[in-house]
Formats: sequence, C-alpha cells, structure tokens
Amino acid sequence: MTEKDNSRSTSGVAPNLAILEKLQGLWLARAIHVAVRLRLPDLLGNGPKRLSELALATDSNEPALHRLLRCLKHLGIITEISPEFYSGTSFSERLERDSSDSLYWLSMLYGDEWQLRAWERLEDSIRTGASGMSHAFGADLWTTWISTRILLSSTTRR
Repeated sequence: MTEKDNSRSTSGVAPNLAILEKLQGLWLARAIHVAVRLRLPDLLGNGPKRLSELALATDSNEPALHRLLRCLKHLGIITEISPEFYSGTSFSERLERDSSDSLYWLSMLYGDEWQLRAWERLEDSIRTGASGMSHAFGADLWTTWISTRILLSSTTRR
C-alpha cells in the first residue's frame, strides 16, 4: 500500500473531513478552555442545569453561552437532556477541577493567552529558528515565565 492509497484516517473518515476536523482544533480547544474557565464541568457535575441557571452562575450572555454549549454537546462533553437543559458526561467529569484524574489544569494551560500568542508566531519560529515565545514576548519561555511570576507575586503582595 502506498502513501496515496492510505487516504483514509484511522477512524475511516474521508481525507477532506479529517483535515477539516484538524483545522478546527484551535476553535475546539478554545471552547473547552472557556468552558473550564466558566466552571461549566463543575456546575454540571452537581446535576443537570437549565441554560438560564448556567448563564446566571457563570455571569454569561445566555445566547452566547447557548452557542458554546452546542459546541460542547458536539464534542461529547455535555448532553442536552431536553431543550436548554444540560447534563455532564464522563468527558466533562475529566474537566472538573477537583476530579482525581482531572485535565482541568492542562485545559487551563493549553488555552491560556500566552500559549495562543506564542503559537500565533509559529511561522516566524519556523523561518528563524527562534521560539514562538521569543517572537511573541521577546524572551524564551522560562525567562518570560519567571519575569511574569515575579511581576505577579510583587503585585499580589500588596
């Protein structure tokens, strides 16, 4: 079998659809990140909730939150029991902050702004060999992280 013959992904998805799914990766990762920041998995871990309850609990715009919940439903992170009434899944349990096998902190890290800013500079990084962090922040990861931590700790001591 040649490389060209292997035109279906391991899941049997047609190549165009498989590529489209990968192109949407940033959007989907960002949706999960925002859901975790809003604590949606934790809220739904306490039992099903209405859209209006979730909007109130997260201080969110209801129509915008509804769009996010539709995306999370597509990803299998939540289910819609009845119109505008949502429940968590085994996936959302993995995103609860205090779950024993939680991915909460990784989802917070992967979707954080500094990560996005560094990845936005990928082309510059490939062309020059310098890291995306260096292009985005003028310093490597550890220098940026240490200076940011020092800045944050000095402002939170007040």
